[in-house]
Amino acid sequence: MEIKLYPHQLEAIEFLRKRNYSGYIMLPTGTGKTLIACYALKEYMDRKKFQGQKLKALILAPKSAIPSWEREITRLGIDKEKVTVMNYEALLTKVKSGNGHILRDTDFLVLDEAHRVKNIRAKTTRMLMKCGYFKIPKILLSGTPFKDAIDLYTQFFILDPGIFGRWKDFVDTYFEKEPNPFGSVNYKLREGSWEKILEKIEPFVFKKERETLGKDLNKKRLVFAIKVLTPEKYSWENFKKSVIEDILKEHQGSDLDEEEFLNLMIEKIKGKFMTYYRLAQIENQKKHSKIAKFVEKYPKSVIYTNFVEEAQKLKELLSAYLITGETSKKEREEILSKQDKPLVITSALSEGADLNQYQCLILATIPSSIIKFKQVVGRINRISQKGNKLIYVLVLDEYNQKMLKLLKERKKLDEMLKRAIRNYLIRNQNFRNATPKMRNENKYSLKEPV
Repeated sequence: MEIKLYPHQLEAIEFLRKRNYSGYIMLPTGTGKTLIACYALKEYMDRKKFQGQKLKALILAPKSAIPSWEREITRLGIDKEKVTVMNYEALLTKVKSGNGHILRDTDFLVLDEAHRVKNIRAKTTRMLMKCGYFKIPKILLSGTPFKDAIDLYTQFFILDPGIFGRWKDFVDTYFEKEPNPFGSVNYKLREGSWEKILEKIEPFVFKKERETLGKDLNKKRLVFAIKVLTPEKYSWENFKKSVIEDILKEHQGSDLDEEEFLNLMIEKIKGKFMTYYRLAQIENQKKHSKIAKFVEKYPKSVIYTNFVEEAQKLKELLSAYLITGETSKKEREEILSKQDKPLVITSALSEGADLNQYQCLILATIPSSIIKFKQVVGRINRISQKGNKLIYVLVLDEYNQKMLKLLKERKKLDEMLKRAIRNYLIRNQNFRNATPKMRNENKYSLKEPV
């Protein structure tokens, strides 16, 4: 079978070839990174086979992406006996059960969605960082490699520990540490550090933006926003009132100022927010009716929600397929092979899956981070996508509007909630005078909302 490679894929393979098949491929979601890595793997294996060497390859990928990898391996005629494809969690389980040799015996390593190994404290990350010292080809793939610059350290350590050196040296050279209310630290880039980091990683990276990849990967996009009311019981105002009442019950008479009052309770505020946000979506029948009308017009639709309970409701209402974290591998593969009626998904399918038969994505809720947002949007923006246009629909109640604003402004949920509760305190005198310090020391009382 003849395999069609796009110009950017040929460039990426040539880049890897020149670097002994090691590098970080940073291309947007849906632009054929899996095929690039498989093509490079086959080329390397064929070369070593000619030299009489036997190889073993290990590919780590999200669970939802494994069928795509298996499909490309078959399509390219790579010997399946020589390649192990597994998810990150399965690797950790194997190593814990005494099969650590799986990494030591690997001659070619691929990390799909490599941003998953950004947390230096995670067991899987620390385990894979040992591979940095292995002199073997290593290919990292991601369309969303980092949210913050600090995330790059572990990923590039796996490629080559010499890029940034020790963790302490990396942090001390490029960042300033700032304590946060949760007892840990935030890492703030020093002035001019970002440019220095980019200079360090540039030789190891192949990167292109979607706009440069040609018209096949830049289909016409239509974006609609559907505004819906939030059920009164779970409105934004009622959320704030409920949170303040909970705080007062727990800390009535405590000698706290406003800043201490809010910092102490930020986790409770976040937990309460997610409860109200979830219930506001699950019980919003008017919202679900509007989604149903849109799906009736565009049956080739994928509907995304953060919440499994809402996903189950939408499945019944729309007579749709459903994929969540509980969906079996067999059922998931069957659904992905058909793609012949509406599909409801959660974040369990935000990575890796190729939904190339669908032309419409409806966001019933807004993904919780800019990285996840790009991944979800990329589910229907694929190199093999059918049709010449894509339709995106944002369903916006009070909560989704605020989540969307957070993503646009690249702010954190903590910051938004803290500001909202503080402003509520200021507007309501009873709550503003909740503690002795807040009553007696004016310097702790903000004069107007921020």
